[in-house]
Amino acid sequence: MPNIADLQSNCRHPERTAYITDAAYRTLLLHGRRSWPEEACGLLIRRGASDGCPAAADAAIALRNAHPAPGRAFAFDPAEWVETFCRIQADGHTVVGWYHTHPRTAPVPSLQDAAGAAGLSGLTCWILSLRRPESPELRAYRVTAGRFDPLMVAQISV
Repeated sequence: MPNIADLQSNCRHPERTAYITDAAYRTLLLHGRRSWPEEACGLLIRRGASDGCPAAADAAIALRNAHPAPGRAFAFDPAEWVETFCRIQADGHTVVGWYHTHPRTAPVPSLQDAAGAAGLSGLTCWILSLRRPESPELRAYRVTAGRFDPLMVAQISV
């Protein structure tokens, strides 16, 4: 089981790097592959407080894609989002970001992604491209005032 102290001790250059544990990455990848050709979406969390390394995820929580055209876009179901967010906080964990897949395109934020990021400043957005299923590509971005700043992605084995 990943340990948050291990993540913090491995955290270098937190302003430019997003960290994800092997377990969280495997969960995200499995969700994306099972949802293909539709977009998958969910949350990335830190078990415990986010001090020291704000863009470090050690768990992924899959959410249902409630968008009316899930093959082209994603949307969180509002009720599921609120229930999941409240449960995460009640468990003493921290939401560090959200993820979604691009089944056929590069892992670059779209205009629709930017429009949906309103109010999510300070979190990270992770996009998994499955356009080449044999070599999925994960990118992370820090969201600030609707702007997506690219981060290096470091996968951590703990």
